[in-house]
Amino acid sequence: MNSTCVEKRDNGYWVGSTRVSLDSIVYAFLNGQSAESIAQSFPVLTVEQVYGTITDYLAHREEIGRYLAAQREDYATQRQAARAADPMFYLKIAAARERLKRYQGHQPACCSDFSSRLPPHFSSGFSIAVESVAALRDLPDANKKADCPRRESRP
Repeated sequence: MNSTCVEKRDNGYWVGSTRVSLDSIVYAFLNGQSAESIAQSFPVLTVEQVYGTITDYLAHREEIGRYLAAQREDYATQRQAARAADPMFYLKIAAARERLKRYQGHQPACCSDFSSRLPPHFSSGFSIAVESVAALRDLPDANKKADCPRRESRP
């Protein structure tokens, strides 16, 4: 693929001389993000570079499609090998996920008002982190106000 925006190096495609992969741009584009939105997600890129990368993708859709399919297959192989190498780790992760499901919605009261003031892309991660801590500690009464360090009485 001859392109001014996309380089092939290290067995992958990259946007210019940056460390932003073509995969990242293409998947964002396929998920419906605009070029401007993608450029905001990758501050090292200009909007022109993102448009150029999307143009290259559209012009070489079959070749890049084969490349992305090979990348997905390679990822699945590596993931399966990692799971086979350390099955106990993945059993612990599965158990933690089950505990997390049981505690969904049990966010400490002091943190719920804080997370509502965060930007959308932060608040979901914050909620997950709070719920994960509650689930991993097995704290069934994570919503008690007394458990919250922010609610301690002040002199």
